Amino acid sequence: EAILFGELNNTLLTLITFISNPCFFLLPLEVPSSTVDYLKKNGIEVVVLQTEKAVEEYNALAARGVKVGGVFHSTC
Repeated sequence: EAILFGELNNTLLTLITFISNPCFFLLPLEVPSSTVDYLKKNGIEVVVLQTEKAVEEYNALAARGVKVGGVFHSTC
């Protein structure tokens, strides 16, 4: 799971779900709906994607000059 943070004024925050090291015995992690709701309420764009699409979106944001960083979680 990854959370990608954008600029905080006129905020673009992209929240992306990575399932990059899936373990056959674990279910994919999900972004809690309460997190998505909170961000949207605060005017933040939220996008939840799987690994391949998430990587494409991250690269597209970075190429446009959006200041993005990531917080990644892996269970295996």
